[in-house]
Amino acid sequence: MGNKMHMSFCRFVPMICALLVASCVVPAPTQVAPPALEQSVRSQIVPDNKARVLFYLGKVDGNAMFLGAVDVRGPSDLLANGQIVGSVNYQEVVAVDLSPGKYEMFWKQRVKGEEGLASAPVTITLKSGQTAYLRADITQTTIINFGPVNKYVLSLDVCYSSCQLDLNKKKIVVTAP
Repeated sequence: MGNKMHMSFCRFVPMICALLVASCVVPAPTQVAPPALEQSVRSQIVPDNKARVLFYLGKVDGNAMFLGAVDVRGPSDLLANGQIVGSVNYQEVVAVDLSPGKYEMFWKQRVKGEEGLASAPVTITLKSGQTAYLRADITQTTIINFGPVNKYVLSLDVCYSSCQLDLNKKKIVVTAP
């Protein structure tokens, strides 16, 4: 009987943690992309002498997710070489046009009054006319050590073609000035 209650409790801990984290988030400062940029993104046309990064929220998955993967919903920032270049909220994709070159990219959660979790940096090289798709994912694991302890690892998945992003289901945004 005690073991069944412990297992039931362990199933709800990730959901409770997610609700607590959600109450501390700060919405990303985004605005709908101008029509010309939205059309350019949807038709996959990149301006001359530029490369485009499309940053969006992926999935939370791991051994603690008993009901399967769920969408990352928390507002997040994309950083290139230590500077914020874009921000997103749930169901958004931010379009960022950068000069071709090498960038160290990572993302972090927007959390009120404190430093949110951040992914490990990923180095990418952008070529003129190229689009890179950057997906923010979280892996959640539960470690049982004197009670359940949740551990979250943020990752940035990079894809240059054949990426599984349906732009028709996302709002194209730019980071507000």
